[in-house]
Amino acid sequence: MRRFLFFVVVMTLFLSSMNAQDNKPTGPKPDRVQITPRVTEALAGQQMTFSAVGYDEAGNQMDAKPSAWFATPFDIAYADEQGVVTFVQAGEVRVGALINGKQGFLMVTVKPQAVTRIDIEVPSTPVPVGTSIPLAAVTRMSNGDPRTDLQLTWSSMNPSIAIVDESGFVTGVAPGTATIQAAAENLKGTARLEIIRNPIRSLAVEPKTVKVRTGDVVHFKVIAKGDRDAPIPSPAVRWAITGKGATIESDGVFVAERPGSFSITAISGDHVSAATVTVTPRDVVRELQVVGRPPQEEFQAGE
Repeated sequence: MRRFLFFVVVMTLFLSSMNAQDNKPTGPKPDRVQITPRVTEALAGQQMTFSAVGYDEAGNQMDAKPSAWFATPFDIAYADEQGVVTFVQAGEVRVGALINGKQGFLMVTVKPQAVTRIDIEVPSTPVPVGTSIPLAAVTRMSNGDPRTDLQLTWSSMNPSIAIVDESGFVTGVAPGTATIQAAAENLKGTARLEIIRNPIRSLAVEPKTVKVRTGDVVHFKVIAKGDRDAPIPSPAVRWAITGKGATIESDGVFVAERPGSFSITAISGDHVSAATVTVTPRDVVRELQVVGRPPQEEFQAGE
């Protein structure tokens, strides 16, 4: 919303200045308008001061000043009345000036700022051996804003304690402290993780068997117990599914878009527990008839 309002304000000022120029007597119209400096690149957050000169058909410099400056798109850069252009974010910018009704412009490629730090979110609880958790990392520029165009490279400084894949999923290997590293643009960020013995001694998924229709949501839960059958709240498990056309989220929520038979598995270290789901097609026409709505009306409403 703020970008939109800013766009409206800048456009209003620019159009007003052009309209004012059109209503005033003007001098000779230049054959061309040249913008200097002839830069082709800038950094996001950078400011540059430009000047504009008009030339007649003979190539002679004219004694005329710019009546308006502009930079478009307005969400990437903006210009003031003195030709100072502020580059906001990465992209292609058209910087221009108006002299006696003649426009001149140049194109500037705005590059993002270099990354100055990488923040890695560390889990609040230790990671049990044999379980996997995703790590999230944010690359930030000097002004604190994130950059989302960079590919992170993950690595473990202690692979005998924990390993990490290319997506940032860390798996505990043995009890101890592991340092996980994320790198981008010659910059590195690190996080220390505590790997503990997996306290789970038994694992069960509920419900074990369920029959649903396509689109129905099933909430599976894990019953985990430790030493002396002590319940373990919020156990760290990884979910897996066999069969196409269905998904299960990290919190055990299952939904299928296609009918079929599916196997749901919860995994924590060496402990595995499975459940089965039978999915049948949903009869939309019958359901509409049950609630007393003609199916034809429902289909028309969705068109």
